[in-house]
Order: sequence, then structure tokens, then C-alpha cells
Amino acid sequence: MKNTKFEPIKLDYDSVAAAEWKQELDIKIEHLDKLKDYLSNFMFEVTDYNLFKSEPATTICNLITNSYGKDFPSYINLDALYTLVGFNQIEFNNLLHQVNSISIDLDWNTYEAPFPEFHTYTINQRQNDAYNLITYALNGIFASRDKLGVHVFPFDITKGMNGMVSFDMAKNLMRPNNNFILNIK
Repeated sequence: MKNTKFEPIKLDYDSVAAAEWKQELDIKIEHLDKLKDYLSNFMFEVTDYNLFKSEPATTICNLITNSYGKDFPSYINLDALYTLVGFNQIEFNNLLHQVNSISIDLDWNTYEAPFPEFHTYTINQRQNDAYNLITYALNGIFASRDKLGVHVFPFDITKGMNGMVSFDMAKNLMRPNNNFILNIK
């Protein structure tokens, strides 16, 4: 008995989803820059934005109290202290919400984000076998076409193979139909 280890075959790459992810990342970085720019208007400095990310309200409270608290009487409450130093909580919360509304995991210090996987893979050996058989059949058809010098109509092949192949108009080629392959259990 032959023991073969299953290795997934890469079927497709979702370039639209990858472009959307990149666009969302750029927007999140833009919002984060606006937040950092707003915080740069004050005497305090946030040294680790990843720590700040986990507890922003507490961090801001500590930074403002430590930086400005000694300049005002001790009986002034935190909201009054915010007002006196010009810290607008509503604007801060809006900027923070804009950053957090985009659900991309981002390092707030380095702006690095793990790039997600946008490839589609086969998930079992039966799918691999079907992909290989369909590819073999297509290669045979096109080898015959080239040797005989006849034109092969992609629509006829698609129709004749009953949904096992599709025509990729962007690349102008026939290929195994990903939906057909992925529906094999």
C-alpha cells in the first residue's frame, strides 16, 4: 500500500480581497497617524503605543495627571483638568474609534500587520486527484490542438466537461473549475 502525504494544491488567489485588505490597512494607518498627531499637541509623550492600545483611557488619564497635575490644585477633578489643558475627550474618543473600527491587527509602534492568506487551496486528496485529472485532460486537449493545428472553442470544452473546467477571461486560458474542485468532499 502506497502511503502518500496530502499536500494542498494552490487553486486561486483572491486579488480583490488582498487589495481591499491593503486599502483598509492604509486607512487604519492614516487614522492612527491622526490620533498620534492629536496626542503630540500635549506635553506628555506616549512611549509605547501598543501598551496605549490596550488601555487608552487609563493611559491618557495617567499621562495628563502626571504631566499637568502638579500645575493645578489637587481638588480639581479629572474632567476639569482635561478642559484646562485643552484635551478634548470627544475628539480623542472619535479618533480612537476610527482606528479601532478597522479590524486589522496592527502594531501601533511599527505599523506592521501580519498579511493574511488570500489563496484558496484544496483540502483533501480527492480534490487533488480531481484537479490533477482535469488538468491532465486539458493538457491532452491542448496538445492535440497544437499537433493537429485545429482551433478549440473554450465554450465547447466548458460545456462538454459539464462544469469541471472554466475559462479565465483575465488570463485567456482554460483551467479546472475551483468551485467544482472545492465541492468534492
